Amino acid sequence: MLCSRGLQSLSPFMDLYWPVRGLWPEVRPLLYQQDLLQRNLQELRSSLELMDKLQHHILEETEPFQTGVAVQPLSYQLEKEGERFGLTLDTQGFSPEELSVRQVGRKLRVSGKTEKKQE
Repeated sequence: MLCSRGLQSLSPFMDLYWPVRGLWPEVRPLLYQQDLLQRNLQELRSSLELMDKLQHHILEETEPFQTGVAVQPLSYQLEKEGERFGLTLDTQGFSPEELSVRQVGRKLRVSGKTEKKQE
């Protein structure tokens, strides 16, 4: 009698944890994976928004430096003789030490940097 009451008192706990086999797949792991995916996507979205704000902040800080650079149209002459060609650029205001010529892939990059002294 004591044993049957003891088993009856344990039966509610056994019902919760007793392994049950069903014919249908369990849905809970799929919902957990979907919830995990949603949380990861939300974290990614918030990280992207933060990076976007940071990028705008950096661009706002560097904008005065970019507007200070004067972009002027270049005058140049291109001469071609057979397989060779020549390029003549107007480099007024630059010394030879301030100019650099580099080949980048199939392009030729000519750049110059000079400092103007303010008095």
